[in-house]
Amino acid sequence: MRKEMTLLLAVLSLCLAPFPAQAASSGLIIDMSDAAPPPSGAGWTYAAGVYTISNGVNVTVRGDNQSPAPSQRRLAVAGSATVTLTLDNVSITDLGSGQTPLLLGIGANVTLILVEGTTNTFTSGFNAAGIRTTGTTLTINGTGSLQAAGTGGAGIGGSRGEAGGTLTINSGTIKANGGAGGAGIGGGFFGAGGAVTISGGT
Repeated sequence: MRKEMTLLLAVLSLCLAPFPAQAASSGLIIDMSDAAPPPSGAGWTYAAGVYTISNGVNVTVRGDNQSPAPSQRRLAVAGSATVTLTLDNVSITDLGSGQTPLLLGIGANVTLILVEGTTNTFTSGFNAAGIRTTGTTLTINGTGSLQAAGTGGAGIGGSRGEAGGTLTINSGTIKANGGAGGAGIGGGFFGAGGAVTISGGT
């Protein structure tokens, strides 16, 4: 009886023991509210406040870069990479001058999927685009909502003095605002427009 009780207590202690803490950002998940991101995941790296996403991955992004405390955390896609980003209630705001919430490297081909029922918000710092697409191809799918705002840059397109890239909107609720001379969709202040195709969405 005593042996059985000892065994039972040992099992209970294992069940009640705290599990090791897991990083909010790991594998194919990037959580913008992760205050201490790991240096890398599956197809992405993190350094100096920037998650850089590499070629050939489908990464889900969620969370708020201003939670649990204000930060400059933001996203970038490597140049010439082909990437799918699934946006699941992402908010990237209150950035410094010249900082873009989502920067696509030259030659990148990116598909954004807006998860149904979500609102995804990208607000740049001064002289930057909400989503920078200069020299890139961006396709937007999904039924969620996207709000992108630039200041001196386009909401979706170029930062100050830069042209917009190639944009296709197939679905979703899209609100793109430029500020200080930037277009809603297209070029930043003093920048040329890009190629835009809208086949669906609002």
